[in-house]
Amino acid sequence: MKRERTSYAFLLEMIWVCAFFLICASIFVMAFAKAEQLSRQADVLNQAVQATSNVMEEVLAGFPDDPEQLEMIPSAYATEEFSIELDHSFEDGLAFFTITAVNTKDSTILYSLQGAKALEEGGTS
Repeated sequence: MKRERTSYAFLLEMIWVCAFFLICASIFVMAFAKAEQLSRQADVLNQAVQATSNVMEEVLAGFPDDPEQLEMIPSAYATEEFSIELDHSFEDGLAFFTITAVNTKDSTILYSLQGAKALEEGGTS
């Protein structure tokens, strides 16, 4: 009795198909993971822009009526991802403000906003 010779071509082809599928699946998973990471970074940036804008509005609306609370405003908008820093200076009857959102993990600047307001007569100089 002779045994028929079986061909392993189908088995080899299925191995190649499975390997190709695994490679494609891993590429798609990495793409979705990167998209999730970029989405989170965009969300943090959006929050930082909104927070710096809110701080600027509060500073410009409330200054120079209550300069003691000027430094307390940014802490109300800080989150786990970023903190808000406020720098100000006075020159020629103007108050200049720079509000910066800084990443708390690596201390990089996420967003910076500058503004100015005219001081009233007899204001801080």
